[in-house]
Amino acid sequence: MWNSVTLAAINIRTWQWGTNTQVSSAAIGNVTGGTSLDIVTVGEYFDGTNWIARMVVWNGATLAVENIRTWLSGLTNNAVSVAVGNSARHDPPHKISIK
Repeated sequence: MWNSVTLAAINIRTWQWGTNTQVSSAAIGNVTGGTSLDIVTVGEYFDGTNWIARMVVWNGATLAVENIRTWLSGLTNNAVSVAVGNSARHDPPHKISIK
């Protein structure tokens, strides 16, 4: 994360799953029902044989991983965008991943 005024780095996390990890999209919202905002990322990683799609929910304050969902439905899987919304007034709101 970066300071919004000075753009100085204040919290940096790196990660890699498989041999190649790609993040395609990120969204911010309270998806866990807690008191702070979360970050939801979608993308894919290569496990040496298949591209596996992945959605990760990160704690917005600490960047700790709170939830991970992966899916594989063939040799090539990807998730290119994510949006966070509350179309049905649920608490917490729904996470929507669009391929």
